[in-house]
Order: sequence, then structure tokens, then C-alpha cells
Amino acid sequence: VLGIGMIAALLVSWGGVRAGEGVDALLERGERQAAAGEIGAALASYRAAVARDPGSPRAHMRLAGLELVKQRYRVSIEHFQTVIGHEPDNANAFVGMAVAYLHLSDYGPARAALKEAERLDPRKRADIARVLQWIDLRADGTP
Repeated sequence: VLGIGMIAALLVSWGGVRAGEGVDALLERGERQAAAGEIGAALASYRAAVARDPGSPRAHMRLAGLELVKQRYRVSIEHFQTVIGHEPDNANAFVGMAVAYLHLSDYGPARAALKEAERLDPRKRADIARVLQWIDLRADGTP
């Protein structure tokens, strides 16, 4: 099993990450790469940011979002949970986690995450209500 330090060293040795590059610089680069459609490179930048600072909610949030896009739902859930561990009032992390659970057809945790997001950010109530209604239809056996 590779540790965080070993992963960071590997990323540096591959040339994608400069030694001493800070988390903010890695996140900015990852955002530019993702916007340019360079998803693999963006993933490497976000993973390097998490390796540099495993306690960075921003780094985990960016990585969680991209893992979600790459359809690695369980991995994205782990990163969203890390964000929530550091920022329990982050409604967007709960929404992202709910989306991952929905893709796994795991409706109970999706519902719970959405309800928490709604509690944290009541402005999301209308959108969340529509998704909860969709969940209720699926839970009743409707395709």
C-alpha cells in the first residue's frame, strides 16, 4: 500500500507536479486542466494536492467532484465524507455525495445527504424536493 508521501513523490517523479508546489497552485492547475478537458492531468493535480495536504477540504472537494465525473462513485463518496469531516456545514459536499449515492442506486444514504444539504442551505429546498420526489418514485418500484 502506498502512503501519501510515496504518492506525492511518484507524482513529482512523473513530472506532473513540481517539488514544493503548494496546494493552491495544484488546485488552480487542476481547474485549468479540467476546463481544458485534460481530465487525467486534472486528476493528477488534485491527487497531488490531497497528498500535499490531506486535511484540505478544498482539495478533497475538487478531487471528489472529478472522481464523480469519472464515475468512480465510491471513491468520490470517500472524498466528500472527508470534506464533511472538516466542514460539517458544507451543503455542496452533501449534495455531491447524494449524487454519487444516486448513481449507485443507494437511495437511503442519498436521501439522508439531501435532507442534510437542505437543512444546511434552505435555498436548495426546491431542487432537493424534486430529487426526493424522484427517489420516492424509484423506491416504490417505478423505473
